[in-house]
Amino acid sequence: MFTIDYNAHKPFTERFERVPAGTYEVLVEGIGTVENENGKKFEINFKIRSDFQQPMQGSLITERWFANKQTGEYHEISRSNMMAMLSGIAKLKGVQDGQKFKDFDDYVNFLIGTPILLTIDWRDSKPNAEGRTFPNLVIQRMEPSKAAAAPSNVVGINEADLPF
Repeated sequence: MFTIDYNAHKPFTERFERVPAGTYEVLVEGIGTVENENGKKFEINFKIRSDFQQPMQGSLITERWFANKQTGEYHEISRSNMMAMLSGIAKLKGVQDGQKFKDFDDYVNFLIGTPILLTIDWRDSKPNAEGRTFPNLVIQRMEPSKAAAAPSNVVGINEADLPF
């Protein structure tokens, strides 16, 4: 028998609603560059924690910086803001000033899973050529998480648990 449980699994149409302005316990879920036919962007994904009660559990909050479509380069202010956000995450993770990493990928992979208390808001963009505005995410504050550490995905298995 199979039973539908909307409490356990939000319907697909409800999973992509915009996260309301507020403060959320999150984990850094992904950091990297995304490229497609529209150009290149650098993203930091924060996942709202589901290991304790709060609104929007499991939803993603994504901070993005877009590269210039003609040159593929990021504006100097965007690069500075990217590094400031990554440095803020590193500081919350406890990385010491001057700590060295093998390369940039090693650095961002080290930051994955960092627990953060994240405060966000939304502001409308300036009107584009057609006069349309779009909501822009504004990360107002990143603070040390007030929640206990996220549960480990490590599962203890012993000989008696094995079917062979």
